[in-house]
Amino acid sequence: MTASTAAPTSRSYVPPRKTKPPARLSNEDRWAIAEKIGVNLAYVIDCEETCFDWALSNGQRKVDWVATVRNWVRKEKRDRPGAPGPETRQSSLPFHRPEQVDGLRKMSDEEREEFRRKFREETKHLRRGK
Repeated sequence: MTASTAAPTSRSYVPPRKTKPPARLSNEDRWAIAEKIGVNLAYVIDCEETCFDWALSNGQRKVDWVATVRNWVRKEKRDRPGAPGPETRQSSLPFHRPEQVDGLRKMSDEEREEFRRKFREETKHLRRGK
């Protein structure tokens, strides 16, 4: 074997860098987790916040935070069936996907205000200190 065709040595391998948790996951990542596991977005956000709080309080660093949250949601759903979860948190709002929010522009003022009222009511558990 010549030097140019030699297999890379272990010295050339650079492992992925472990990082602290981000402030939040992107909405695309959240939706992907929700669809893959079969829960709604509010459940994923709740688990994400719990996971990140735990990681920060314990000084945890991970390579892939999306995978970490996905596993956290999966375990939470499996291990705590009586806890408020996907069955009790299903939203009654008419719009759930980001691309469907454009439908708000087609609502009357009364419909838009009703939607906003329901949204505030159903997401109040996500707002801290309010």
